[in-house]
Amino acid sequence: MLHARAPSPEFIVLGFQGNVSEHVDAIDRALERLSAPGTARPATDARSIRNAAALAIPGGESTTISRLIAANGLKKSIVRLAESGRPIIGTCAGLILLSKIVNGKDQRQNPGFPSVMDTSVLRNAYGRQRESFETELELKLPNGTVRETGVFIRAPAIERTWGRCAPIAWVEGKPVAALQGSVLGTCFHPELSKDSQIYEFLLGKTA
Repeated sequence: MLHARAPSPEFIVLGFQGNVSEHVDAIDRALERLSAPGTARPATDARSIRNAAALAIPGGESTTISRLIAANGLKKSIVRLAESGRPIIGTCAGLILLSKIVNGKDQRQNPGFPSVMDTSVLRNAYGRQRESFETELELKLPNGTVRETGVFIRAPAIERTWGRCAPIAWVEGKPVAALQGSVLGTCFHPELSKDSQIYEFLLGKTA
């Protein structure tokens, strides 16, 4: 008797805005280095998110993306994905959308904010586009420290974390990345780095 082959895992990048193709490329690099099965692709529908092995939420305009999440009814699927323990990475605007407190306002009842991270953030805290910068970071991951080039573009700031969430990287003593279980939020853009260790760490949790 022939047995049906299990479908290849799909790693979804929320495809509304931001460096969508760069996230897809970073995930593909990480899968290759891990010798892990699966493919990465952009999507904007609830079914793809519900069935995803992992999800990336890119940067962009957090207000616009939140409206599109609400309009497409995606909040519940993203929250359930987080609750299932499958990895999620939110970068820049993605971190804002995953945070419970944004600019002092509780977003948990907002239909456009998944708000699964115990973080309070400030929008655009690192300045405007012309004030973008790069710096070398050390990320204190559970399986060891990795070094990464942090690319900051109109970046938010993490004011504080609580509960199960903890900072894992800092710039001048201020947290710029936080991890809560399998959910990682970064103020910077790891998809623009040549490295893929952050993605390898997260995708390794799907094995």
